[in-house]
This record gives sequence, C-alpha cells and structure tokens, in this order.
Amino acid sequence: MGAGDSLPELAALIGVPAEALTDTVGRFNGFAADGTDEDHHRGEDPYDLFFADTRNAPGPNPCLVPVDRPPYYAARLVLGDLGTKGGLRTDVDARVLDTQGRPLNGLYAAGNTSASFTGRVYPGPGVPIGTAMVFASLAVRHMAGQPSDAT
Repeated sequence: MGAGDSLPELAALIGVPAEALTDTVGRFNGFAADGTDEDHHRGEDPYDLFFADTRNAPGPNPCLVPVDRPPYYAARLVLGDLGTKGGLRTDVDARVLDTQGRPLNGLYAAGNTSASFTGRVYPGPGVPIGTAMVFASLAVRHMAGQPSDAT
C-alpha cells in the first residue's frame, strides 16, 4: 500500500512505471468525463448503479468518478472467492447427484460446494448464505428420515 501527492510519486512507491500509471489514470478520467467505461462497462448495469452515489456524482456516470485530487492511494489486491457459479448438482433433499442424475447415498452438499439454484446469475448479496441454510436444513431433515415433500 502507498500514498503519494502525485501520480509519479505513487508509481515510485508501488514499483510501476510512472508513465504507465499516469496514462492509465488519464484514460480512466476520460471515461469519467464521457460517462462511458470502454474497458469494464461500469454503470451500464442497474446493479452497478445501486451502489453508486447518484446524487453527488460529478459527471454523467455516477460509477465513474475522476481520479484527479491528491493524495493518491494504492492498495495491493489479491484474488479472492465470493461465491460459485458451479459445484455439485443436488436434488431437493440436498443429496449429491451422479452423472446420471441419481442421488449418491449419504453424500449431501449445500452452500458454495453445490451448484446454485439461480444458475449462472448472482441475484444479490445473501443468496449464497440463504440457500446454504435452506439446503443444509433439507439435508438434515432427509438424514433424520423426513424427506422434503417438494417435487
């Protein structure tokens, strides 16, 4: 992590070429001025806008605020895991299914170890924990001899 009073100063602190950082920030600031993020399309999705400060945005896209006032900060970001778009397929009792769609006796899955019932989309915060609780409960009920009546 670092902080600098200028972009070249920050670049030196974090070990990147000053010209590359200055050019990258300049490109981003151009997107902020135009309101269109050509690289990552920020602000084109209603989910993006939900978290943006739409009342105090300085430009046409509240998801793009220019980086134009010191001090400038940098932080190291590393890959993390928020959720999953895959996992083990289960039935309504949270039993893991084999490749033929048959339950594997005694094997259950819930949460991020199982495939999401929402498929390839992430509807919003809380879905992974909520479905983990529901399917864990269904698994326990099945183990206790109370299978789900869902079809």
